[in-house]
Amino acid sequence: LSSQLQYEHRFGFDYLSQVWEVAPFLVDLLHASVNLVAGADSRGATNLLLLSILLRQMWVVLGALPLDAGKRLLVLALVLSTPMTSDLLLSQQTELFLAMMAATAVRLILELRGSWCCPHVAALLGVAALCCATKLPGAVLGLALLAPAALRLWSIHGEAARPATRSIVLLAA
Repeated sequence: LSSQLQYEHRFGFDYLSQVWEVAPFLVDLLHASVNLVAGADSRGATNLLLLSILLRQMWVVLGALPLDAGKRLLVLALVLSTPMTSDLLLSQQTELFLAMMAATAVRLILELRGSWCCPHVAALLGVAALCCATKLPGAVLGLALLAPAALRLWSIHGEAARPATRSIVLLAA
């Protein structure tokens, strides 16, 4: 995608010869846009940015647990030391972006305080949409991230929403 946009200044959508072109391509578009602006391959820099955002979101999520700063740093060090992290940094996989989106959604779910009409709910819907646009299994991830948000909002509103909660859970099951 990046080379075709850079050299031919167009995007040819040929789904007959390449079946993967009909798959969601948000991360490819993200990398291609940054490459075009930079004028070079900036995949490594983009992956480092995604990893730093992921680590920041994990730091905030771990702050919701009764852990001191040393234990939170240990968890982040363990995540950074896994071979999977280095593989994701060196390649153009979508899993790094999806992990960052999932950590962001968990942070937004933990910060839900109000009603259905709050900026956190709109951001969660945006995260779910980005997950769907990234990869087909990302659609499942997006829906799985919206379910705890709905349950949290219903539990915040108390007993009045309990019958509706049971109905929605049964419908989802």
